[in-house]
Amino acid sequence: MFLTSCKEKIVKTEILEISDINKVQEIFKNATADSIVLCDIDDTIITPKSKMFRYNSEFKNLIDVIKKNRENIPNFNTIIGNWRLNRKAMLVSPLWPSIIADLKTKNIPTYALTQLDTGKVGPIESMEEWRYQELKNLGIEFTNKFNEKENYIVISSDQGTSHAVFHKGFFLTGLHLKDQLVKEIISVQKPDHIYFIDDRKDHVIAVEEVAKESSIPYTGIVYKGVELLDEKPHELVVNEQKKQLLENAQWLEDEEVEQKLSIN
Repeated sequence: MFLTSCKEKIVKTEILEISDINKVQEIFKNATADSIVLCDIDDTIITPKSKMFRYNSEFKNLIDVIKKNRENIPNFNTIIGNWRLNRKAMLVSPLWPSIIADLKTKNIPTYALTQLDTGKVGPIESMEEWRYQELKNLGIEFTNKFNEKENYIVISSDQGTSHAVFHKGFFLTGLHLKDQLVKEIISVQKPDHIYFIDDRKDHVIAVEEVAKESSIPYTGIVYKGVELLDEKPHELVVNEQKKQLLENAQWLEDEEVEQKLSIN
């Protein structure tokens, strides 16, 4: 916990580690229309349906490994693009749609803050629209405008591609960092409290530093709900999925591989 005095006002920041979605919901009940709620997406609100990516799976970092080796993979964008287009996602908790809807009903600015490339990537024409549709199909839509805009570039990239953007309720980092986006957000619209939830503690700490610098009360939640999904993948299924993805840029869900390999 961090306390500081700013013009006789006590500014409080705190970071909480929580697995219970009901406790997350209770914390969000403290938000007001003058606050801002920022939500990470991957492994916070949604996660891949395939058991390969479960928290206790030794194969869960496959996509991160592929990304780290992108320079050595000629068809990297096709592989990642096809994986995103064809992999199925599921909610980490079935309560997420109602939690987001309740915040919006109370006119609390509620946005996604997601670390993701933007623009065209492989077969995906617009990563930001793909991400929006992905969450919409699972019953989740965020506050659709920020600064009275539905779409705009928040931070331009020196490379001319993968800018940090806002799109229909989603702040997407592109080549930038989450805390950089938060600095831009609060420079336009300074809230009386920042609520930020993410499965990664380093991101929650980085945003806390922005809140401290700006003397804004902050509640950071390291959400560990994904750790409660404890299904284990079948090694034969995983090996076939990896082979098809890396050799043929094709993603197969668990059920497809199980049927192909006659695994019950």
